[in-house]
Amino acid sequence: RWKNINDLNEQPKGWNIMGENNDDFYQVIHVHPRKVSFSTKDYFFPIKESNLYVNDRLIQNYGW
Repeated sequence: RWKNINDLNEQPKGWNIMGENNDDFYQVIHVHPRKVSFSTKDYFFPIKESNLYVNDRLIQNYGW
């Protein structure tokens, strides 16, 4: 909801969990072989109902 979807379209990265020592483990690798894709429509997922109860100033997204 911070309108930073373009940041999420980058290739996900993480540490090499199969590394046998510290040098191998802390190598940054691509986590998933395909690129994750988000678009403007992904801004409009529903807000959890429990969050709406906690904060009565929130308004549910249109269509949910």
